[in-house]
Amino acid sequence: MSELSPDRQKYFTERSKSNERNESKIHVKNRHIEETRKLQLSHERRQEEIIRGNYPDKGILLNIIGIEQKKERDLLRAQHVQELAELKVEFFPGFDRQQQRREVQNWSDENGGLINREDK
Repeated sequence: MSELSPDRQKYFTERSKSNERNESKIHVKNRHIEETRKLQLSHERRQEEIIRGNYPDKGILLNIIGIEQKKERDLLRAQHVQELAELKVEFFPGFDRQQQRREVQNWSDENGGLINREDK
């Protein structure tokens, strides 16, 4: 990488960091899937335990357990959404597109900021 221009070296460094964030996002999603499966299995076991047992008013008990389990699922989903929001990764532009943006930004800075900066 030493024979590359400083701009290209900077680009590849930034791109590597972006790729690492993408990989961590994949690991987090896989962990979320595993946590959801474990929660589902524990809920199913609890429901089966009640169904097999000799409890008076099984229906009422199952309804109560169902409400508690829904709260647990909602809490887990909220945690997952929060974690993914923290890891949100934006699209990383190609080198040519990045160079083009820099040139436009430099031209804009030199000419009094006439370019709309929302295109970043």
